Parts: sequence; structure tokens; C-alpha cells
Amino acid sequence: MTSLVVLNLPGDMAGREMELVQHCRAQNFGIWPTLSAPVQIRIGILNQLNRRAIEEIATRFAQAIRDLGGKANQADINDVLHSHYGVACAAE
Repeated sequence: MTSLVVLNLPGDMAGREMELVQHCRAQNFGIWPTLSAPVQIRIGILNQLNRRAIEEIATRFAQAIRDLGGKANQADINDVLHSHYGVACAAE
């Protein structure tokens, strides 16, 4: 199972990548931004993550964006995960 998730940062987080990284790391949730445009966050460990772990990481990442005033619609995230896995998401 592929377990690399790539998330584009919402436009309202432009220029705040390091703030987001520091916020997540302060919660013991490490993320690493890419240098590409648009800025992305890549989540994955050598294809060792299962569906539930990916759902949890995507949900935590979205919450971190919301904590900083950014826009991350959990329903949209759940829809994408549901579409990809074809089953109800644990985060719902």
C-alpha cells in the first residue's frame, strides 16, 4: 500500500511554512516542507504507514493549519481519503 501523502499548503499559509512546522513539532508531530511550488508537506515512511495512520496524520496536519488560522476543511479531507481507500474514514 502506498503511504506517501503529499498535501499542498493552502494559499493563506503562504510564507508561514516554518511557523507551521514549528507548531507541529511543538506538539510532537514532525513534518517537513518541500522547497517546491506550491509548498507541500510530504508524509510517509518507506510505505510503512497504514490507512488509519495516514488518516490520523492528515487530520492532525489539518488541525495544525486551523490552529494557525489557516483554512483546512476536514470534510473535504475525509472525502479524498474515502475516495482513495473506498471505505469510511476513522476521522469521521
